[in-house]
Amino acid sequence: MEQLVAFLFQRSGKKVMRDSDIYAALSYELGWLTPAQSMVLIKECLDKGLLKEVEGGYTPAFEYESIEIPLGFKINGSEFEVPHEKGEKELLPSIISEIEGRGMKRESAEKEIRRISEKERVIPEVAALILAREKGIEISKFIEKAWGIIKSM
Repeated sequence: MEQLVAFLFQRSGKKVMRDSDIYAALSYELGWLTPAQSMVLIKECLDKGLLKEVEGGYTPAFEYESIEIPLGFKINGSEFEVPHEKGEKELLPSIISEIEGRGMKRESAEKEIRRISEKERVIPEVAALILAREKGIEISKFIEKAWGIIKSM
């Protein structure tokens, strides 16, 4: 986990990162974790003393500049698994399927969801709902599951 923190801060070039910077890097830019998993990571790093809270965000509690990051460094997000209610994990694929039903290719839908997510700084599920609504899809059937994901964060 120390190597991951070092990687994030070396990659960003920043001494202090906001939680949204960490979520964006791990979720939207690298695609390694969901925003909820990123929250779990931040909490675990705080608990283990790897990060400390400062005004404006977080900073490493160790000399991260001296940590060597191997070429091709990547993490497995499964160790930061966030418990979900039954059915919540299927929300994003369900919304994307509905969008596909309106003639948009899956790859295009996923790309547009990432774009909306980054622009609006929302989780992918919310971005998918925004896109679905733009495509004229009735989204009320997805709201309860989306709210459950948001509350679990």
